[in-house]
Amino acid sequence: MVGRLLASFIGISKKLLRFPHQREDAKAATTVVMTAFGDGCSLGLRGGPYGSFRAQLEALPWHLRSYFCEGHATGLGGRSAFRLRRENPDLFYGTEEYKVARFLGYGFWNGLSSVSPVPALSADGPYWAGVLRWKELHSLVGNGSAYSAILSYGAFDGKIKSRILALRDAEARQAALHGAGRVLWLLYMYNFPALRELLDSNSALAEHIGIGMGFAIGFLQAVIPERIQQSIAEFSPWQQAHLKRGAGIALAVHACNDAEGRDRIEALAKGELREWYDTALAAARDAGAGPGWYGRYHDLTKRSAG
Repeated sequence: MVGRLLASFIGISKKLLRFPHQREDAKAATTVVMTAFGDGCSLGLRGGPYGSFRAQLEALPWHLRSYFCEGHATGLGGRSAFRLRRENPDLFYGTEEYKVARFLGYGFWNGLSSVSPVPALSADGPYWAGVLRWKELHSLVGNGSAYSAILSYGAFDGKIKSRILALRDAEARQAALHGAGRVLWLLYMYNFPALRELLDSNSALAEHIGIGMGFAIGFLQAVIPERIQQSIAEFSPWQQAHLKRGAGIALAVHACNDAEGRDRIEALAKGELREWYDTALAAARDAGAGPGWYGRYHDLTKRSAG
């Protein structure tokens, strides 16, 4: 019952969201990704079997599968959070594919819990027992949570910024700012004057916000790689350095999702774009393992910022 009610709520909310600060053809791109996310979320909340999840995932074009999986993980997170006996939702998948999307999705649910009267998923390590690379990737939950909260408010205002900066852990603050950058691209897609001003007015935080913004630019437009570079060229040179790092990470995540994603990215990414991508892959390798991986990884991506 809870799953069906929440699935209906997500579907209605998806239709009601408006993005008045977007420009150009942003509406069409937004509708496509939000539909994929919403369909995944509805399935996850209803508790559909793995076979249904896999069939719907594979029916999508390669560049939309991550949005579907992120939404599905959001839905699974909601089901787990509402259960009296909570269960680790990641055990549903039994594969390492789309790991980043899944962790962002669990964070998206927690972001909803910060603005709505719904329970949050636990952040305790024991709750996530059996999940490979939890120590390395758990900060993505905070990334997704910040994204969701800002999306709900419709702005990166002082209240949310203060909440992020009050986080005690430096890596948690970094991840949350990455999430803020990701959602700012959605809220202001192709409105480059507004995006430049957002980075300028948050200059002390611009590195991390810019990485998140660059990630969103690269991830959404991966199927049209020249559009990635055209979008980044709209920013000032110092802003571009951060955006390039994020775009390279986005391409690397697409490539790590599944075999088709890797084949497509490696066929599409040429020239400077390929350098950003290769740097992001090398950073993942060189960052090692264990606690602190998230911060080490992002520091290593600076090698692509020249």
